[in-house]
Amino acid sequence: MIDVGGTHVKVLATRRREEREIPSGSNMTARKMVRNVKRVTKDWAYGLVSIGYPGPIIHGRPLHEPHNLGGGWVEFNFGKAFGCPVSLACSTTQCQVLTNPIWHVGLAEFPIAEVTSRLVGEKHVGTTDDRE
Repeated sequence: MIDVGGTHVKVLATRRREEREIPSGSNMTARKMVRNVKRVTKDWAYGLVSIGYPGPIIHGRPLHEPHNLGGGWVEFNFGKAFGCPVSLACSTTQCQVLTNPIWHVGLAEFPIAEVTSRLVGEKHVGTTDDRE
């Protein structure tokens, strides 16, 4: 499993106890991420990769480039780069909002339909910073 974050990319495999980290940031492109993950996991065998991406995923692909990383994510072919099937999932608050029936904001609770209608179309859908 790969968790792509703004400061680190964390990598963990089934039956592995140690998590491996790679520094990320505004220069971390999709290509660099794959190259670095392969480098730090060269002693691992895997046949499937799951990536937690910091943004919305539509039809198995990032909807837009991440605001805190380098470019090249939207059109990148992760399956070809890793040489195995790849599953991408949104790893941001947006995903939590869209998969939970009630979203907790401070002390208030909002039904998912209300939260979705308020947040869809915002730059960072699903974060409390986007609410008016």
